[in-house]
Amino acid sequence: MELPLACLPCPGRDDLIPISEIMTRNVVAFLSIGLLIVTTLLTPSSSTAQWDDYVVIQPPQPTEADEIYIVVGGMWTNSCIPRYYYHSIYGNTVMIYAVADAPPGVFCAMVITAWEFATSVGHLPAGSYTVELRIFSLWGWECSPIFGYFNVLPGAESIRLYLPLVVTSG
Repeated sequence: MELPLACLPCPGRDDLIPISEIMTRNVVAFLSIGLLIVTTLLTPSSSTAQWDDYVVIQPPQPTEADEIYIVVGGMWTNSCIPRYYYHSIYGNTVMIYAVADAPPGVFCAMVITAWEFATSVGHLPAGSYTVELRIFSLWGWECSPIFGYFNVLPGAESIRLYLPLVVTSG
């Protein structure tokens, strides 16, 4: 069965493009892109661990006397990587908020980009803590939260040592 001609003129020409040709071009383009995506996803890689988001606590085994830093990072799908926005502590949950938007007048390059930032949460009392990182956009979307867990151990408080002042004349 022969398909009728399309009603769209070919750019720069007065004749019409057959629908079959338009459909063939679209199907080939669609299949090519789909094959590229599937090949990329199924290709084994020695660096697949690099795709994982991470939460790292510094120092690794904090005590009540330590100032605690939380480092978060991972890989992002474009150059508009997550940036620290603010954090808050609710009981034993540390909520960290990050924004992944382009600054005004800037476009995001579509390249996979590593990202990382650190924030201090100060001194925390002994106990078990959950870190919940929420990445959102000012346009309204939000990523699934990223979680981390750590313990703060009881620690010795800082000790001030007062030595006697000895004055000798000589």
